[in-house]
Amino acid sequence: MVVTVPTNHDDVDEKLLQELITRGAFVDAQAFLAQTYDNKRIFLGVRGSSSIFDCLTNLNTSRTRWEPDEDKARGSAGMCACLDLLCPKGKPMVHLGWYQCLLALRPVFDEFKKLSRNPDVHEINFCGHSQGGALAFMLCVWFFEEMQHTITTLVQRNVRVNLCTIGQPRVGDDVFTTHFQQLTSVLRDAGLLNVLRVANSGDALVSHMEEVSTPEHIDCDRDTLWHPYTSMTNPTPALPVERANGVHLHLESGESLVDGMSSWWCAVHGYNNERLNSAVSHQLSQMSHVMFGGLTHRPAVALGRLLAEITPAPLCKVFLCDSGSISVEVAMKMALQYQRGKSSSRTKFLTVRGGYHGDTSAAMSVCDPVTGMHSAFKGALAEQIFSERPDLDEDGVELERTIVKNKDSIAALIIEPCVQGAGGMRFYNPQFLVKARQLCDDHGILLICDEIATGFGRAGGGELWGSSLGVKENGEKVVPDIMCLGKALTGGYMTLAATIATEEVAKGVSKGDPALPLMHGPTFMANPLACSVALESIGLLMRDEGGKPWWRTRVDKINAGLTEQLEPARKLPGVGET
Repeated sequence: MVVTVPTNHDDVDEKLLQELITRGAFVDAQAFLAQTYDNKRIFLGVRGSSSIFDCLTNLNTSRTRWEPDEDKARGSAGMCACLDLLCPKGKPMVHLGWYQCLLALRPVFDEFKKLSRNPDVHEINFCGHSQGGALAFMLCVWFFEEMQHTITTLVQRNVRVNLCTIGQPRVGDDVFTTHFQQLTSVLRDAGLLNVLRVANSGDALVSHMEEVSTPEHIDCDRDTLWHPYTSMTNPTPALPVERANGVHLHLESGESLVDGMSSWWCAVHGYNNERLNSAVSHQLSQMSHVMFGGLTHRPAVALGRLLAEITPAPLCKVFLCDSGSISVEVAMKMALQYQRGKSSSRTKFLTVRGGYHGDTSAAMSVCDPVTGMHSAFKGALAEQIFSERPDLDEDGVELERTIVKNKDSIAALIIEPCVQGAGGMRFYNPQFLVKARQLCDDHGILLICDEIATGFGRAGGGELWGSSLGVKENGEKVVPDIMCLGKALTGGYMTLAATIATEEVAKGVSKGDPALPLMHGPTFMANPLACSVALESIGLLMRDEGGKPWWRTRVDKINAGLTEQLEPARKLPGVGET
Protein backbone atom coordinates (compact mmCIF):
# COMPACT_ATOMS: atom_id res chain seq x y z
CA MET A 1 0.00 0.00 0.00
CA VAL A 2 1.32 3.43 -0.97
CA VAL A 3 -0.16 6.49 0.67
CA THR A 4 0.75 9.88 -0.72
CA VAL A 5 -0.48 13.16 0.67
CA PRO A 6 0.11 16.18 -1.59
CA THR A 7 1.04 19.56 -0.16
CA ASN A 8 0.05 23.08 -1.16
CA HIS A 9 -3.68 22.48 -0.85
CA ASP A 10 -4.45 25.35 1.51
CA ASP A 11 -7.49 26.40 -0.50
CA VAL A 12 -9.03 22.95 -0.84
CA ASP A 13 -12.53 22.94 0.61
CA GLU A 14 -12.82 20.38 3.41
CA LYS A 15 -15.97 18.86 1.89
CA LEU A 16 -14.16 18.47 -1.41
CA LEU A 17 -11.21 16.89 0.38
CA GLN A 18 -13.50 14.43 2.13
CA GLU A 19 -15.09 13.58 -1.22
CA LEU A 20 -11.65 12.83 -2.66
CA ILE A 21 -10.92 10.60 0.32
CA THR A 22 -14.20 8.76 -0.14
CA ARG A 23 -13.53 8.25 -3.84
CA GLY A 24 -10.12 6.76 -3.12
CA ALA A 25 -7.87 9.53 -4.35
CA PHE A 26 -6.66 9.91 -0.76
CA VAL A 27 -6.57 7.42 2.05
CA ASP A 28 -8.01 8.59 5.35
CA ALA A 29 -4.57 9.29 6.76
CA GLN A 30 -5.61 9.72 10.37
CA ALA A 31 -7.25 6.31 10.54
CA PHE A 32 -4.36 4.76 8.64
CA LEU A 33 -1.75 6.08 11.06
CA ALA A 34 -3.78 5.05 14.09
CA GLN A 35 -3.36 1.37 13.26
CA THR A 36 -1.47 -0.97 15.53
CA TYR A 37 1.88 -1.03 13.80
CA ASP A 38 2.81 2.61 14.39
CA ASN A 39 5.94 1.64 16.25
CA LYS A 40 7.35 -0.06 13.16
CA ARG A 41 6.56 2.88 10.93
CA ILE A 42 9.04 5.54 9.91
CA PHE A 43 7.74 8.76 8.38
CA LEU A 44 9.93 11.03 6.29
CA GLY A 45 8.98 14.32 4.71
CA VAL A 46 9.44 18.06 4.77
CA ARG A 47 6.70 19.88 6.58
CA GLY A 48 4.60 22.06 4.27
CA SER A 49 1.66 24.39 4.76
CA SER A 50 -1.12 22.03 3.72
CA SER A 51 -3.84 21.60 6.31
CA ILE A 52 -4.00 17.85 5.77
CA PHE A 53 -0.24 17.58 6.08
CA ASP A 54 -0.31 19.57 9.33
CA CYS A 55 -2.95 17.15 10.54
CA LEU A 56 -0.62 14.22 9.89
CA THR A 57 2.45 15.73 11.49
CA ASN A 58 0.56 16.86 14.58
CA LEU A 59 -1.01 13.49 15.34
CA ASN A 60 -0.11 12.27 18.78
CA THR A 61 0.92 8.78 17.80
CA SER A 62 3.87 6.67 18.83
CA ARG A 63 5.43 6.31 15.43
CA THR A 64 8.98 7.41 14.66
CA ARG A 65 8.92 10.68 12.78
CA TRP A 66 11.61 12.96 11.42
CA GLU A 67 11.09 16.58 10.51
CA PRO A 68 13.82 19.04 9.45
CA ASP A 69 13.97 22.52 10.87
CA GLU A 70 10.82 24.30 9.74
CA ASP A 71 12.67 27.57 9.23
CA LYS A 72 14.96 25.92 6.71
CA ALA A 73 12.04 24.44 4.84
CA ARG A 74 9.83 27.52 4.94
CA GLY A 75 9.32 29.03 1.49
CA SER A 76 10.00 25.78 -0.30
CA ALA A 77 7.97 25.33 -3.44
CA GLY A 78 5.76 22.30 -3.10
CA MET A 79 7.66 20.05 -0.72
CA CYS A 80 6.33 16.55 -0.45
CA ALA A 81 4.61 14.60 2.22
CA CYS A 82 4.76 10.85 1.82
CA LEU A 83 4.04 7.97 4.15
CA ASP A 84 6.13 4.84 4.28
CA LEU A 85 5.05 1.33 3.40
CA LEU A 86 4.67 -1.68 5.63
CA CYS A 87 6.51 -4.69 4.30
CA PRO A 88 4.74 -8.07 4.35
CA LYS A 89 7.64 -9.39 6.44
CA GLY A 90 6.78 -6.92 9.16
CA LYS A 91 9.82 -4.72 8.65
CA PRO A 92 9.35 -1.08 7.68
CA MET A 93 9.88 0.09 4.14
CA VAL A 94 10.96 3.73 4.24
CA HIS A 95 9.26 5.94 1.66
CA LEU A 96 11.23 9.07 0.78
CA GLY A 97 9.43 11.63 -1.34
CA TRP A 98 9.78 15.35 -2.01
CA TYR A 99 9.72 18.02 -4.64
CA GLN A 100 12.97 19.65 -5.54
CA CYS A 101 14.08 22.08 -2.85
CA LEU A 102 17.78 22.54 -2.24
CA LEU A 103 17.24 24.02 1.21
CA ALA A 104 15.93 20.69 2.44
CA LEU A 105 18.33 18.32 0.66
CA ARG A 106 21.01 18.24 3.30
CA PRO A 107 18.84 17.13 6.24
CA VAL A 108 16.99 14.71 3.97
CA PHE A 109 20.23 13.13 2.83
CA ASP A 110 21.62 12.96 6.39
CA GLU A 111 18.54 11.02 7.45
CA PHE A 112 18.84 8.79 4.40
CA LYS A 113 22.40 7.87 5.43
CA LYS A 114 21.16 6.89 8.89
CA LEU A 115 18.41 4.76 7.44
CA SER A 116 20.84 2.99 5.12
CA ARG A 117 22.52 1.65 8.26
CA ASN A 118 19.31 0.85 10.15
CA PRO A 119 19.06 -2.96 10.48
CA ASP A 120 15.24 -2.78 10.43
CA VAL A 121 15.13 -1.09 7.03
CA HIS A 122 15.37 -3.43 4.08
CA GLU A 123 13.69 -1.50 1.25
CA ILE A 124 13.61 2.20 0.31
CA ASN A 125 11.33 3.94 -2.18
CA PHE A 126 12.37 7.18 -3.83
CA CYS A 127 9.31 8.95 -5.22
CA GLY A 128 9.53 12.00 -7.50
CA HIS A 129 6.13 13.51 -8.34
CA SER A 130 7.14 15.46 -11.40
CA GLN A 131 7.54 14.89 -15.11
CA GLY A 132 11.27 15.28 -14.58
CA GLY A 133 11.42 11.70 -13.38
CA ALA A 134 13.20 10.47 -10.21
CA LEU A 135 13.71 13.92 -8.73
CA ALA A 136 14.28 12.51 -5.29
CA PHE A 137 17.40 10.79 -6.57
CA MET A 138 18.78 14.10 -7.82
CA LEU A 139 20.45 14.59 -4.46
CA CYS A 140 23.06 12.22 -5.83
CA VAL A 141 24.42 15.19 -7.79
CA TRP A 142 24.75 17.47 -4.79
CA PHE A 143 26.19 14.78 -2.46
CA PHE A 144 27.72 12.50 -5.05
CA GLU A 145 30.70 11.14 -3.13
CA GLU A 146 28.72 10.58 0.04
CA MET A 147 25.99 8.91 -1.97
CA GLN A 148 28.53 6.49 -3.39
CA HIS A 149 29.45 5.37 0.13
CA THR A 150 25.79 5.14 1.10
CA ILE A 151 24.99 2.96 -1.88
CA THR A 152 27.91 0.71 -1.02
CA THR A 153 26.36 0.30 2.43
CA LEU A 154 23.01 -0.54 0.88
CA VAL A 155 24.59 -3.22 -1.32
CA GLN A 156 26.46 -4.72 1.64
CA ARG A 157 23.23 -4.87 3.64
CA ASN A 158 21.19 -6.10 0.64
CA VAL A 159 18.72 -3.20 0.86
CA ARG A 160 16.47 -2.85 -2.18
CA VAL A 161 15.92 0.59 -3.77
CA ASN A 162 12.83 1.45 -5.82
CA LEU A 163 12.84 4.55 -8.00
CA CYS A 164 9.21 5.60 -8.31
CA THR A 165 8.92 8.06 -11.17
CA ILE A 166 6.29 9.69 -13.32
CA GLY A 167 8.62 10.13 -16.27
CA GLN A 168 11.43 7.85 -17.33
CA PRO A 169 14.35 7.70 -14.83
CA ARG A 170 16.39 10.36 -16.57
CA VAL A 171 17.02 13.68 -14.84
CA GLY A 172 18.64 16.98 -15.70
CA ASP A 173 21.44 17.60 -18.13
CA ASP A 174 24.35 15.36 -19.10
CA VAL A 175 26.09 15.80 -15.73
CA PHE A 176 22.97 14.76 -13.83
CA THR A 177 22.46 11.82 -16.15
CA THR A 178 26.05 10.64 -15.82
CA HIS A 179 25.90 10.67 -12.01
CA PHE A 180 22.51 9.02 -12.05
CA GLN A 181 23.78 6.19 -14.23
CA GLN A 182 26.91 5.71 -12.13
CA LEU A 183 24.99 5.46 -8.89
CA THR A 184 22.15 3.30 -10.15
CA SER A 185 24.43 0.90 -12.05
CA VAL A 186 25.92 -0.30 -8.75
CA LEU A 187 22.49 -1.14 -7.41
CA ARG A 188 21.35 -2.58 -10.72
CA ASP A 189 24.38 -4.89 -10.96
CA ALA A 190 23.61 -6.12 -7.44
CA GLY A 191 20.02 -6.84 -8.40
CA LEU A 192 18.75 -4.30 -5.87
CA LEU A 193 17.23 -1.65 -8.17
CA ASN A 194 13.67 -1.51 -9.38
CA VAL A 195 12.30 1.26 -11.59
CA LEU A 196 8.66 1.87 -10.84
CA ARG A 197 6.34 4.26 -12.60
CA VAL A 198 3.31 6.06 -11.25
CA ALA A 199 0.40 4.89 -13.40
CA ASN A 200 -1.48 8.20 -13.43
CA SER A 201 1.13 10.19 -15.34
CA GLY A 202 1.30 13.84 -14.33
CA ASP A 203 -0.78 13.22 -11.21
CA ALA A 204 0.84 13.59 -7.80
CA LEU A 205 -1.75 11.27 -6.25
CA VAL A 206 -0.28 7.79 -6.24
CA SER A 207 -2.94 5.19 -6.89
CA HIS A 208 -0.76 2.31 -8.09
CA MET A 209 2.59 1.62 -9.68
CA GLU A 210 3.88 -0.80 -12.24
CA GLU A 211 7.28 -1.93 -13.39
CA VAL A 212 8.32 -0.55 -16.76
CA SER A 213 11.36 -0.59 -18.96
CA THR A 214 12.60 2.02 -21.38
CA PRO A 215 12.02 0.82 -24.98
CA GLU A 216 14.64 1.63 -27.58
CA HIS A 217 12.34 3.92 -29.54
CA ILE A 218 11.70 6.06 -26.44
CA ASP A 219 15.45 6.46 -26.01
CA CYS A 220 15.67 7.39 -29.69
CA ASP A 221 12.85 9.92 -29.30
CA ARG A 222 14.60 11.54 -26.35
CA ASP A 223 17.98 11.65 -28.06
CA THR A 224 16.85 12.61 -31.57
CA LEU A 225 13.54 14.46 -31.65
CA TRP A 226 12.76 17.99 -30.58
CA HIS A 227 9.32 18.27 -28.95
CA PRO A 228 7.45 21.59 -28.62
CA TYR A 229 9.01 24.05 -26.19
CA THR A 230 11.59 21.60 -24.87
CA SER A 231 15.33 21.55 -24.42
CA MET A 232 17.55 18.92 -26.01
CA THR A 233 19.85 19.08 -22.98
CA ASN A 234 17.01 18.41 -20.53
CA PRO A 235 14.10 17.01 -22.56
CA THR A 236 10.66 16.64 -21.05
CA PRO A 237 9.62 12.97 -20.93
CA ALA A 238 7.09 12.06 -23.63
CA LEU A 239 4.38 9.44 -23.23
CA PRO A 240 4.32 6.90 -26.11
CA VAL A 241 0.84 6.78 -27.66
CA GLU A 242 -0.10 3.61 -29.51
CA ARG A 243 -3.57 4.60 -30.75
CA ALA A 244 -6.38 7.04 -30.06
CA ASN A 245 -10.14 6.74 -30.12
CA GLY A 246 -12.86 9.17 -29.07
CA VAL A 247 -11.48 11.21 -26.18
CA HIS A 248 -8.93 8.59 -25.16
CA LEU A 249 -5.23 8.24 -25.83
CA HIS A 250 -4.08 4.65 -25.43
CA LEU A 251 -0.46 4.38 -24.36
CA GLU A 252 1.95 1.59 -25.21
CA SER A 253 2.05 0.74 -21.51
CA GLY A 254 -1.62 -0.22 -21.66
CA GLU A 255 -2.89 2.86 -19.84
CA SER A 256 -5.63 5.09 -21.24
CA LEU A 257 -5.70 8.83 -20.77
CA VAL A 258 -8.54 11.29 -21.38
CA ASP A 259 -7.21 14.01 -23.66
CA GLY A 260 -8.64 17.11 -22.05
CA MET A 261 -6.71 19.37 -24.43
CA SER A 262 -8.05 17.79 -27.65
CA SER A 263 -4.52 17.89 -29.04
CA TRP A 264 -4.19 21.61 -28.48
CA TRP A 265 -7.89 22.32 -29.17
CA CYS A 266 -8.15 20.83 -32.64
CA ALA A 267 -9.69 17.32 -32.31
CA VAL A 268 -13.26 18.63 -32.01
CA HIS A 269 -14.87 15.35 -33.11
CA GLY A 270 -12.60 13.12 -31.07
CA TYR A 271 -10.06 10.68 -32.44
CA ASN A 272 -10.62 8.02 -35.09
CA ASN A 273 -13.90 9.45 -36.33
CA GLU A 274 -15.36 7.17 -39.02
CA ARG A 275 -16.63 9.93 -41.29
CA LEU A 276 -13.38 11.84 -41.18
CA ASN A 277 -11.46 8.61 -41.77
CA SER A 278 -13.60 7.92 -44.83
CA ALA A 279 -13.07 11.42 -46.20
CA VAL A 280 -9.30 11.00 -46.01
CA SER A 281 -9.39 7.48 -47.48
CA HIS A 282 -11.56 8.52 -50.41
CA GLN A 283 -9.39 11.50 -51.30
CA LEU A 284 -6.22 9.47 -50.86
CA SER A 285 -7.39 7.11 -53.58
CA GLN A 286 -7.81 10.09 -55.93
CA MET A 287 -4.94 12.46 -55.21
CA SER A 288 -2.94 13.11 -52.06
CA HIS A 289 -1.34 16.38 -53.14
CA VAL A 290 -0.80 18.72 -56.01
CA MET A 291 0.71 22.19 -55.91
CA PHE A 292 -1.76 25.05 -55.90
CA GLY A 293 0.35 27.25 -58.13
CA GLY A 294 -1.41 27.38 -61.50
CA LEU A 295 -3.56 24.37 -60.58
CA THR A 296 -6.79 23.85 -58.67
CA HIS A 297 -9.00 20.96 -57.53
CA ARG A 298 -12.56 20.38 -56.36
CA PRO A 299 -11.85 19.94 -52.60
CA ALA A 300 -10.18 23.36 -52.44
CA VAL A 301 -12.92 25.05 -54.48
CA ALA A 302 -15.67 23.48 -52.36
CA LEU A 303 -13.92 24.44 -49.11
CA GLY A 304 -13.36 28.00 -50.27
CA ARG A 305 -17.03 28.36 -51.19
CA LEU A 306 -18.14 26.87 -47.84
CA LEU A 307 -15.89 29.15 -45.78
CA ALA A 308 -17.12 32.21 -47.67
CA GLU A 309 -20.70 31.12 -46.91
CA ILE A 310 -20.35 30.48 -43.17
CA THR A 311 -18.15 33.46 -42.30
CA PRO A 312 -19.95 36.82 -41.97
CA ALA A 313 -20.15 39.16 -44.96
CA PRO A 314 -18.27 40.97 -46.37
CA LEU A 315 -15.55 38.33 -45.74
CA CYS A 316 -15.34 36.43 -49.01
CA LYS A 317 -11.74 35.95 -50.25
CA VAL A 318 -10.06 32.79 -48.96
CA PHE A 319 -6.35 31.96 -48.74
CA LEU A 320 -5.79 28.31 -47.78
CA CYS A 321 -2.48 27.85 -45.97
CA ASP A 322 -0.87 25.12 -43.94
CA SER A 323 -1.01 26.13 -40.24
CA GLY A 324 -2.47 28.65 -37.85
CA SER A 325 0.80 30.54 -37.49
CA ILE A 326 1.04 30.86 -41.25
CA SER A 327 -2.53 32.14 -41.48
CA VAL A 328 -1.49 34.95 -39.12
CA GLU A 329 1.62 35.61 -41.19
CA VAL A 330 -0.54 35.85 -44.31
CA ALA A 331 -2.99 38.18 -42.56
CA MET A 332 -0.15 40.47 -41.54
CA LYS A 333 1.22 40.47 -45.08
CA MET A 334 -2.24 41.32 -46.41
CA ALA A 335 -2.43 44.27 -44.02
CA LEU A 336 1.01 45.56 -44.97
CA GLN A 337 0.37 45.23 -48.69
CA TYR A 338 -3.05 46.85 -48.27
CA GLN A 339 -1.48 49.86 -46.57
CA ARG A 340 1.21 49.94 -49.25
CA GLY A 341 -1.54 50.02 -51.89
CA LYS A 342 -2.88 53.16 -50.22
CA SER A 343 0.59 54.73 -50.37
CA SER A 344 0.71 54.55 -46.59
CA SER A 345 3.93 54.10 -44.63
CA ARG A 346 2.18 52.23 -41.79
CA THR A 347 4.14 49.10 -40.89
CA LYS A 348 3.38 48.49 -37.21
CA PHE A 349 0.80 46.16 -35.67
CA LEU A 350 -1.21 46.89 -32.56
CA THR A 351 -2.33 44.16 -30.21
CA VAL A 352 -3.12 43.65 -26.52
CA ARG A 353 -0.93 42.03 -23.91
CA GLY A 354 -1.59 38.42 -22.98
CA GLY A 355 -2.27 37.32 -26.54
CA TYR A 356 -0.92 34.39 -28.55
CA HIS A 357 -0.92 34.22 -32.35
CA GLY A 358 1.69 31.62 -33.30
CA ASP A 359 5.39 30.80 -33.24
CA THR A 360 6.62 32.02 -36.61
CA SER A 361 8.52 35.29 -36.58
CA ALA A 362 5.84 37.83 -37.53
CA ALA A 363 3.16 36.00 -35.52
CA MET A 364 5.46 35.82 -32.53
CA SER A 365 6.05 39.57 -32.65
CA VAL A 366 2.37 40.16 -31.76
CA CYS A 367 2.32 37.58 -28.96
CA ASP A 368 2.64 38.76 -25.38
CA PRO A 369 6.18 40.19 -25.05
CA VAL A 370 6.77 38.39 -21.72
CA THR A 371 5.21 34.96 -22.19
CA GLY A 372 6.24 35.10 -25.86
CA MET A 373 9.88 35.36 -24.77
CA HIS A 374 10.63 38.38 -26.95
CA SER A 375 13.82 38.93 -24.95
CA ALA A 376 15.30 35.76 -26.42
CA PHE A 377 14.95 37.23 -29.92
CA LYS A 378 15.71 40.86 -29.21
CA GLY A 379 16.81 42.62 -32.36
CA ALA A 380 15.36 39.93 -34.62
CA LEU A 381 11.64 40.32 -33.98
CA ALA A 382 9.79 43.36 -35.28
CA GLU A 383 8.85 45.66 -32.41
CA GLN A 384 5.09 46.09 -32.33
CA ILE A 385 2.72 48.24 -30.25
CA PHE A 386 0.99 46.76 -27.20
CA SER A 387 -2.02 47.99 -25.27
CA GLU A 388 -3.12 46.66 -21.89
CA ARG A 389 -5.12 43.43 -21.99
CA PRO A 390 -8.89 43.99 -21.73
CA ASP A 391 -11.05 42.51 -18.99
CA LEU A 392 -14.74 42.02 -18.29
CA ASP A 393 -15.20 45.71 -17.47
CA GLU A 394 -12.96 47.07 -20.20
CA ASP A 395 -14.41 50.08 -22.04
CA GLY A 396 -11.59 50.51 -24.56
CA VAL A 397 -10.25 53.77 -23.16
CA GLU A 398 -6.68 52.49 -22.99
CA LEU A 399 -6.94 51.08 -26.51
CA GLU A 400 -8.21 54.41 -27.81
CA ARG A 401 -5.36 56.23 -26.11
CA THR A 402 -2.82 53.88 -27.71
CA ILE A 403 -4.35 54.19 -31.18
CA VAL A 404 -4.52 57.99 -31.06
CA LYS A 405 -0.89 58.14 -30.00
CA ASN A 406 0.32 55.77 -32.78
CA LYS A 407 -2.36 56.16 -35.49
CA ASP A 408 0.07 57.12 -38.25
CA SER A 409 2.15 53.95 -37.85
CA ILE A 410 -0.45 51.22 -37.18
CA ALA A 411 -1.34 49.08 -40.18
CA ALA A 412 -3.71 46.73 -38.33
CA LEU A 413 -5.00 45.67 -34.93
CA ILE A 414 -4.83 41.90 -34.37
CA ILE A 415 -6.75 40.34 -31.51
CA GLU A 416 -8.25 37.08 -30.25
CA PRO A 417 -11.98 37.82 -30.02
CA CYS A 418 -13.40 37.65 -26.47
CA VAL A 419 -11.10 34.85 -25.23
CA GLN A 420 -7.32 34.89 -24.87
CA GLY A 421 -6.65 31.17 -25.15
CA ALA A 422 -2.99 30.45 -24.47
CA GLY A 423 -2.96 33.60 -22.34
CA GLY A 424 -4.87 31.78 -19.63
CA MET A 425 -8.37 31.27 -21.07
CA ARG A 426 -9.02 34.88 -20.14
CA PHE A 427 -12.38 36.32 -21.15
CA TYR A 428 -13.07 39.97 -21.79
CA ASN A 429 -16.11 42.15 -22.52
CA PRO A 430 -17.43 41.64 -26.09
CA GLN A 431 -18.16 45.38 -26.22
CA PHE A 432 -14.41 45.85 -26.37
CA LEU A 433 -14.63 44.44 -29.91
CA VAL A 434 -17.28 47.00 -30.79
CA LYS A 435 -15.00 49.79 -29.58
CA ALA A 436 -12.03 48.29 -31.43
CA ARG A 437 -14.01 48.07 -34.69
CA GLN A 438 -15.09 51.70 -34.41
CA LEU A 439 -11.56 52.93 -33.61
CA CYS A 440 -10.13 51.00 -36.57
CA ASP A 441 -12.73 52.49 -38.91
CA ASP A 442 -12.09 56.00 -37.59
CA HIS A 443 -8.33 55.81 -38.11
CA GLY A 444 -7.95 53.72 -41.29
CA ILE A 445 -6.65 50.66 -39.44
CA LEU A 446 -7.52 47.09 -40.44
CA LEU A 447 -9.02 44.74 -37.85
CA ILE A 448 -7.67 41.17 -37.85
CA CYS A 449 -9.54 38.64 -35.71
CA ASP A 450 -7.54 35.53 -34.86
CA GLU A 451 -10.30 32.89 -34.60
CA ILE A 452 -7.91 29.93 -34.69
CA ALA A 453 -8.84 28.92 -31.15
CA THR A 454 -12.22 30.66 -30.79
CA GLY A 455 -13.83 29.79 -34.11
CA PHE A 456 -16.50 27.16 -34.77
CA GLY A 457 -18.55 28.00 -31.67
CA ARG A 458 -15.82 27.69 -29.07
CA ALA A 459 -16.11 31.26 -27.75
CA GLY A 460 -19.63 30.44 -26.58
CA GLY A 461 -22.57 32.81 -26.62
CA GLY A 462 -24.35 30.89 -29.35
CA GLU A 463 -22.18 32.37 -32.10
CA LEU A 464 -20.08 30.46 -34.60
CA TRP A 465 -17.39 33.15 -34.45
CA GLY A 466 -16.04 34.93 -31.40
CA SER A 467 -16.02 38.26 -33.21
CA SER A 468 -19.81 38.00 -33.68
CA LEU A 469 -20.27 38.32 -29.91
CA GLY A 470 -19.53 42.01 -30.30
CA VAL A 471 -22.89 43.64 -31.11
CA LYS A 472 -23.27 47.31 -32.02
CA GLU A 473 -26.11 49.52 -30.82
CA ASN A 474 -27.92 49.05 -34.14
CA GLY A 475 -27.80 45.26 -33.71
CA GLU A 476 -25.04 44.67 -36.25
CA LYS A 477 -22.35 42.20 -35.28
CA VAL A 478 -18.66 43.00 -35.45
CA VAL A 479 -16.98 41.74 -38.63
CA PRO A 480 -13.21 41.94 -39.03
CA ASP A 481 -11.43 42.93 -42.23
CA ILE A 482 -9.39 39.73 -42.04
CA MET A 483 -10.16 36.50 -40.17
CA CYS A 484 -7.73 33.67 -39.35
CA LEU A 485 -9.00 30.08 -38.97
CA GLY A 486 -7.21 26.86 -38.07
CA LYS A 487 -7.04 24.07 -35.44
CA ALA A 488 -10.65 22.75 -35.60
CA LEU A 489 -10.80 23.32 -39.35
CA THR A 490 -9.89 19.70 -40.16
CA GLY A 491 -11.13 18.19 -36.90
CA GLY A 492 -7.53 17.68 -35.85
CA TYR A 493 -6.73 15.31 -38.72
CA MET A 494 -4.32 17.34 -40.82
CA THR A 495 -2.64 20.70 -40.72
CA LEU A 496 -4.64 23.35 -42.59
CA ALA A 497 -5.63 26.95 -41.97
CA ALA A 498 -7.36 29.78 -43.77
CA THR A 499 -6.99 33.54 -43.97
CA ILE A 500 -10.22 35.17 -45.12
CA ALA A 501 -10.44 38.81 -46.21
CA THR A 502 -13.00 41.26 -47.49
CA GLU A 503 -13.05 42.16 -51.17
CA GLU A 504 -11.81 45.64 -50.29
CA VAL A 505 -8.72 44.22 -48.60
CA ALA A 506 -8.16 41.65 -51.36
CA LYS A 507 -8.20 44.30 -54.09
CA GLY A 508 -6.19 46.73 -52.00
CA VAL A 509 -3.41 44.18 -51.57
CA SER A 510 -2.55 44.34 -55.27
CA LYS A 511 -2.63 48.10 -55.68
CA GLY A 512 0.45 50.26 -55.51
CA ASP A 513 3.35 50.98 -57.79
CA PRO A 514 4.43 48.51 -58.86
CA ALA A 515 1.32 46.40 -58.35
CA LEU A 516 2.13 43.15 -56.54
CA PRO A 517 0.30 39.87 -55.97
CA LEU A 518 -0.15 38.62 -52.43
CA MET A 519 3.40 37.58 -51.61
CA HIS A 520 2.85 34.14 -50.12
CA GLY A 521 2.59 30.59 -51.48
CA PRO A 522 3.23 27.57 -49.21
CA THR A 523 4.20 24.26 -50.79
CA PHE A 524 1.28 22.44 -49.20
CA MET A 525 -1.23 25.24 -49.64
CA ALA A 526 -4.78 23.88 -50.18
CA ASN A 527 -3.63 20.27 -49.84
CA PRO A 528 -6.43 18.05 -51.25
CA LEU A 529 -6.39 15.60 -48.34
CA ALA A 530 -6.65 18.42 -45.80
CA CYS A 531 -9.38 20.20 -47.78
CA SER A 532 -11.43 17.01 -48.04
CA VAL A 533 -11.31 16.25 -44.34
CA ALA A 534 -12.03 19.93 -43.55
CA LEU A 535 -15.18 19.77 -45.68
CA GLU A 536 -16.34 16.69 -43.78
CA SER A 537 -15.46 18.20 -40.40
CA ILE A 538 -17.41 21.39 -41.09
CA GLY A 539 -20.27 19.29 -42.46
CA LEU A 540 -20.44 17.43 -39.15
CA LEU A 541 -20.43 20.70 -37.21
CA MET A 542 -23.12 22.32 -39.35
CA ARG A 543 -25.49 19.35 -39.76
CA ASP A 544 -29.04 19.92 -38.56
CA GLU A 545 -30.06 18.55 -35.19
CA GLY A 546 -33.52 19.49 -33.98
CA GLY A 547 -33.64 22.69 -36.02
CA LYS A 548 -30.20 23.83 -34.83
CA PRO A 549 -26.74 23.16 -36.24
CA TRP A 550 -25.05 20.34 -34.34
CA TRP A 551 -22.27 22.59 -33.02
CA ARG A 552 -24.86 24.86 -31.36
CA THR A 553 -26.69 21.94 -29.73
CA ARG A 554 -23.41 20.52 -28.49
CA VAL A 555 -22.17 23.85 -27.11
CA ASP A 556 -25.49 24.38 -25.32
CA LYS A 557 -25.20 20.96 -23.65
CA ILE A 558 -21.63 21.59 -22.57
CA ASN A 559 -22.60 25.01 -21.25
CA ALA A 560 -25.49 23.61 -19.23
CA GLY A 561 -23.40 20.78 -17.83
CA LEU A 562 -20.51 22.98 -16.78
CA THR A 563 -22.84 25.57 -15.26
CA GLU A 564 -24.58 22.97 -13.13
CA GLN A 565 -21.54 20.98 -12.08
CA LEU A 566 -19.26 23.94 -11.39
CA GLU A 567 -21.82 25.95 -9.43
CA PRO A 568 -20.61 24.55 -6.06
CA ALA A 569 -17.13 25.87 -6.85
CA ARG A 570 -18.47 29.42 -6.68
CA LYS A 571 -18.28 29.17 -2.87
CA LEU A 572 -14.60 28.19 -2.81
CA PRO A 573 -12.25 30.93 -1.55
CA GLY A 574 -10.04 30.79 -4.61
CA VAL A 575 -12.84 31.23 -7.15
CA GLY A 576 -14.08 34.60 -8.43
CA GLU A 577 -14.63 36.76 -11.48
CA THR A 578 -11.54 38.10 -13.26
